[in-house]
Amino acid sequence: MNTSIEDLIFSCEREKLHLSNAIQPFGVLAVVSEGDRRITHVSANAGDLTDLSPDQVLGEEPQVLFETCPNLDVGVPTSVRGRRLIFGIHSRNGKSIDLAVIETPGGRILELQEALPSIVGRSPNLDFTRVLGTSGRRIRLADISRRVAEMVKKASGFEKVMIYRFHKDWTGEVIEEVGGDPLFDEYMGLRFPASDIPKIARDLYRDNPYRLIADATAAPVPLLSRDPDLPTPDLTHAELRSVSPVHMEYLANMNVQASFSLSVVVGGELWGLIACHHPEPRYLSLETRIACAELAKGYMVGLMTERSNRRIAYLETVDGNIERLTDKIGTGRHLSDGLKGVEQDVLNLMDASGAALVHQDDTLVTFGTVPDEDQIRSFDGWFMAECEESILLTDHIAGLVESAAEWAVDVSGVAAVRALVHGRTDRWVRFYWFRPELPRVIHWAGDPSKPMKSDGTSTVASPRASFKKWSQSMTGHSEEWTSLNQLTATKFRAVVLLKLCV
Repeated sequence: MNTSIEDLIFSCEREKLHLSNAIQPFGVLAVVSEGDRRITHVSANAGDLTDLSPDQVLGEEPQVLFETCPNLDVGVPTSVRGRRLIFGIHSRNGKSIDLAVIETPGGRILELQEALPSIVGRSPNLDFTRVLGTSGRRIRLADISRRVAEMVKKASGFEKVMIYRFHKDWTGEVIEEVGGDPLFDEYMGLRFPASDIPKIARDLYRDNPYRLIADATAAPVPLLSRDPDLPTPDLTHAELRSVSPVHMEYLANMNVQASFSLSVVVGGELWGLIACHHPEPRYLSLETRIACAELAKGYMVGLMTERSNRRIAYLETVDGNIERLTDKIGTGRHLSDGLKGVEQDVLNLMDASGAALVHQDDTLVTFGTVPDEDQIRSFDGWFMAECEESILLTDHIAGLVESAAEWAVDVSGVAAVRALVHGRTDRWVRFYWFRPELPRVIHWAGDPSKPMKSDGTSTVASPRASFKKWSQSMTGHSEEWTSLNQLTATKFRAVVLLKLCV
């Protein structure tokens, strides 16, 4: 039976990573019930930090785990809701440990981890200005990416650190890379397919500030319980959560034995990751992980500042351009008449090669390089009948309207805007900008089309065996529209279509 790549990706998406019922062996995990506050689940390695067998722990109250039980209702709050940290306590066998207390709907999760000396100290001076650089200086993405990668490398001791940025289609690209030579391949500028980090994994990264895999070759430790009918514990916010077998193989293929990922969340969305790789097992103290998370937070501030500065500068330019355009168009005339003589100004607004206006009884006006009239009207019909958005930007028209593949060489991208104009009669006005095809080569980290392996009887999801540079030519696409282009289209709709089309 043949299994498509899409089927395998869907299989990865369905993998319930938070319900693995197992942990990594660098700590001990216990689940305490909400009702009687007794331990319902414990990891099979409980004896590592307690000298007690799982049978001696199950059914007992949490104090059985500690030399002196701390107050589990207090602790240092974290950025993860319901997760608190308690430092400097001792487990039952006298080992110095750090404790994470995670509140869940069904009770509490306790994570006991050995407290090793931190490289950077418990309260390091990792303020944002160290990431952003000199105050008042213009922030550049390349500069802050390099700075934070170097700082994380020094703080964590990992051999290689990369800044990994997601694109709109959730493919990823390495935009900064420090260290690693000659132990690892170089990934700077290379793309990784979206299936490498499926949605369920991206959601976990978004909801947790970091993820440590101390030893990717270590066997997972199962969680044990006396009651088989109890629900599987939700380990969404558990740092010790075990590693997906597919991801373990993925890291092995990259010659990585330990990894540490820091989430970069901007505007509530996962923007990217700070990914750290090491060729040997490497454990980081809880304090060091938190310190690195502070660096990632500084990077987030830098990204938001850089984005805000760019947006403000762009909007100032666009406001001026549209104001001058409206002055030239004037009022009291049909928009099609007003556009005469300012065609290039309109194209420059969106860096487009052609444009079309559809208005008043479906009159069509075009200028620049555009598809023929039948093709424009075909797309216009689709936009009005099938698209729910008033503003649409795509760099691949053929991906939306199959017939558009016929004119993809001349025009591959479109920005579409429509507005319902009220007057003596209400009418729809549509405006389209077109961009030509821009053939380009994407350099991937390995062939992205082969995430499978077969033993002759079945096919299973499998990561690529090689991450060597693999190039792919792409046609039928224009230059990508940006979020700033979206802002321009929005302002054009509000100022030109809705105010001048009277």
